[in-house]
Amino acid sequence: MKNKIHYKFSLLLLVNFCVAINLSQAQERVIIKLDGGMTPVVNENFGTHKYNQILTTGKDSSSISKIYDLKNRLYSQTIEKYNEDLGYNEAITSKYDTLQNLISSEIKNVDNGSFIRVFLADEIAVSRLEYISNQNYKFYLGDSETPLVESEKDPMQLQTNYEMSEYHRFLAQNLRYPQQ
Repeated sequence: MKNKIHYKFSLLLLVNFCVAINLSQAQERVIIKLDGGMTPVVNENFGTHKYNQILTTGKDSSSISKIYDLKNRLYSQTIEKYNEDLGYNEAITSKYDTLQNLISSEIKNVDNGSFIRVFLADEIAVSRLEYISNQNYKFYLGDSETPLVESEKDPMQLQTNYEMSEYHRFLAQNLRYPQQ
């Protein structure tokens, strides 16, 4: 009888301890519907819902963002947390193709914007893009130590070399509409 009571009491303590641990590690989880441009969907009636973002925030201010397509394939995962060893907030982002192969991985210093992004093919690094705060972007092929491209602007982002007013002037001068 005494052993049975001791067993029940021990079991009760163990269950309470497990519940307390779970509550101390409480996380908040939010699901956000995204369009093709990875912005939140405002009105679902337009058929713009292309992705789901699952955002999980830990009690220690860390967060995990996973983006899935509508076929439930992981598109990207970002883990943001404070890096105690180096003393800054970091974001580690992994992107995947539709077959779930890792195609790029990035480590970013959130505090100053510096990052290293590695592009992969068949799990082999084929190129990398580096940006150190207030310096140029540097793009490397393979394991080369000499940059192929060095630029003030991100060479992986589509950018125009003209002002929008020039573009509108060009369109006004060159577009011809049919006579009605």
